[in-house]
Amino acid sequence: MTESFQQYIKIRTFLGYRPKEILVELQNAFGDEAPNYANVQRWSKRFRDAMDTPLGSPLTSQLNLETQETQSDRQLDSSDPNDDNDNNNTNALNSNKQK
Repeated sequence: MTESFQQYIKIRTFLGYRPKEILVELQNAFGDEAPNYANVQRWSKRFRDAMDTPLGSPLTSQLNLETQETQSDRQLDSSDPNDDNDNNNTNALNSNKQK
């Protein structure tokens, strides 16, 4: 259940909720099984710190992925797919003529 709590805290932290608000929600839903305030605070801080890193937030990671895909698409668009095939076909024809 701890992993579920951590995921919940991660999402709520990303949405801007404070640890105390997250704790109240968890206590309302799980009662005595909810993590204590020190754990909620610690996990929330860890997730908040991770979001502050360049690739930490889900939004930033998604934007980074889209940027990489766009760059790959541009590279594919700028290369002529027939260049290699034409050269290979010409080389194959020349080698067959020599035999």
